[in-house]
Amino acid sequence: MLWSDGWRRKGWAFEGWTSVDCWLETRRALVFVEGKRSEPVASATDWFPARNQLARNVEVATEVAMRRGKDFVVVLCSEELLTVTRTGFHASFPHLTIGERDDLFSHYLGCITWRQVRDVLCPEVEFPANVGEAVEFCANFR
Repeated sequence: MLWSDGWRRKGWAFEGWTSVDCWLETRRALVFVEGKRSEPVASATDWFPARNQLARNVEVATEVAMRRGKDFVVVLCSEELLTVTRTGFHASFPHLTIGERDDLFSHYLGCITWRQVRDVLCPEVEFPANVGEAVEFCANFR
């Protein structure tokens, strides 16, 4: 989770808590991965229907990276390649200037598929088809 308990239910904390699926950190950089296996990227938040889930993740990542003094990127990993347009991304930030929106968009690296990740990192492995297979798969690496 990326928001503190002290922010919960405050009037200015419109969206509440968020979480990142994968957080990689080095001395100089943060990489946030939004992973989607069977569900779509949320196209809206409760308080602002035009606010895309990825845009929200990029904005949260900005805050975390600034506090840690690091550069950052956000990557989407899903079954199919998904496109996030500059226009769609910008619609999520009516409270920011065009320059600030462009800066945030520059930190979104794009989408990669799970198959592409697998082909590079572990081409001999087949993805589990369900939770039972995933548990068995992981148990084999203990």
